[in-house]
Amino acid sequence: MAQDLHDFLRAGARTGQREKSAKRINLTLNGLARQLGLNGSVHMFGSFSNGFKTGTSDLDVVFVGSVEESAITILQKFADRLDGLGFDNITKIFQASVPILKLTDRKDNMEVDFCINNELGVRNSLLLNTYCKYDHRVLQLGRVVKEWAKKHELVGTADGCLNSYAYMLLVVFFLQNVQPPVVPNLQAMDCDPVPVSDRKWGAEDIWETKFFFDVDSIPKSENEMSIGELLAHFFHFYTREFNWRQHAVCMRLQKPGQYVDKYSLGLPINEDQWYVEDPFDLKHNLAGKCSRASKKRIHDEMNNSLNMLTTTGRWQKCLPANPSTDYFMKCRISQNVTPQALLEEFEGCDLVKLHFPKSDGSGRLPQAFLQFGDAAARRRAHTKNEKYVSDCQLQLHYSTQHSLAEAIQQCHFSTYEMASYKMQRQLLRARMGQTQEMPKSASIPDESMPVQMGRMKDMSQESVMYSAGAYAKIPPPPPPHPMTWDSMVQDYSLSDQHANVLWMFHDSFCPVLLVDVQDPSKLQMRPTMMPKACWRPVSSELRTMASG
Repeated sequence: MAQDLHDFLRAGARTGQREKSAKRINLTLNGLARQLGLNGSVHMFGSFSNGFKTGTSDLDVVFVGSVEESAITILQKFADRLDGLGFDNITKIFQASVPILKLTDRKDNMEVDFCINNELGVRNSLLLNTYCKYDHRVLQLGRVVKEWAKKHELVGTADGCLNSYAYMLLVVFFLQNVQPPVVPNLQAMDCDPVPVSDRKWGAEDIWETKFFFDVDSIPKSENEMSIGELLAHFFHFYTREFNWRQHAVCMRLQKPGQYVDKYSLGLPINEDQWYVEDPFDLKHNLAGKCSRASKKRIHDEMNNSLNMLTTTGRWQKCLPANPSTDYFMKCRISQNVTPQALLEEFEGCDLVKLHFPKSDGSGRLPQAFLQFGDAAARRRAHTKNEKYVSDCQLQLHYSTQHSLAEAIQQCHFSTYEMASYKMQRQLLRARMGQTQEMPKSASIPDESMPVQMGRMKDMSQESVMYSAGAYAKIPPPPPPHPMTWDSMVQDYSLSDQHANVLWMFHDSFCPVLLVDVQDPSKLQMRPTMMPKACWRPVSSELRTMASG
């Protein structure tokens, strides 16, 4: 195991070029801040300042200064100028408790998260970095656990898991508890107060962020365990020793050989909830959004990895043998959002499949899943965050195949392949002899094929299409559920005398409803979700008219 881990850590430590890129980006943003007349400066924090950066880490930067405008207003000013400074994929995440602007550096393809006056984030990074300086095994174990969690797709609060920062808190807390301790509790040592004001929860909070930072003056740890031994003990600690039902992961109050009762802390909690306290923001339980399914997955994977380390001694055996090659995002949608609308919105983003939920009639907003073939396509699609589709503002979150599998167990999904959607639209255009490109709105996916519960199934959905090129007004989309012949007649407010000229045309490719409103020369083509059993025969005269 020692050689496995040594090779991994050596490869992950090659971050020289990314450090140069990070400094260049930081200088660029500082220059833009001066151009905007802002009183302050841009600083790096997160993994690039806490010691846990790897060759794929994002760059977290924050503008710290005295500003009168809101964080969203300032971020918008930056967003308006960034494209001309070598950045793309500008993504606004302004509805978050801490508004963020995400961007990609075109030169080195580095992802950047930019926020305003997040002083708590800066202090958190300094705290972790100080622990790393005290003992290099903090950094090493943190990198290994971070890689393990990402490979198993166990990172992300949107999917009910812990975020990367929470895993680092688990690492430090464990190293405080192992006997003898690898690190002391730096927050419990004597030092000067460092109060920080924060408004993340709406009202102003003042948090104490002090910790002892002169670690060179502290005696070194007596613990001589190797990184391999510590990794095995880490998994053992959180699966066999730590009582998640009773105790909290609380670096702030931890004492050797003792545990912190989670019911003694400030937030309401129940037995099933995990509690991972932020070391400074005492209102923030980083495990507060962990779902039951994700907690079980985290615990099971830790247990499996412990067994693998015990039996084989190989670190690589703890990682998935066949990692997923698909990339997912998800978003909640309103009842008015159709599959067609989402397919059209993401058509230019190399979307591979759309997994669209069937309404369960409860009124709850379901989640649709977007599947991409690579990370770059998903990143481009993320730029559509907070845009509107119909009456729904998209809140896009990175997701995984595990989250989709869990969602399929809760409701039915229909899967639409973008390639099939495009091909069917092209075929229809060719069959109808269109001389100009058919508008995107002239195609509507069929919603009648749900994915079976508990399993994912690839399917090519048959699309229902209609031509709007020859008509001044595009008719509205059909209702979401299959209809009977009588209900369709009633839906279009047609009298009985007109019903006899309703016609279902089918050329083995696309069903179309033609409505004759008193005058056969004014036929309208409208999409329908009618099953084949409702098709009616058509006279040769109407067929000739339609073909023309």
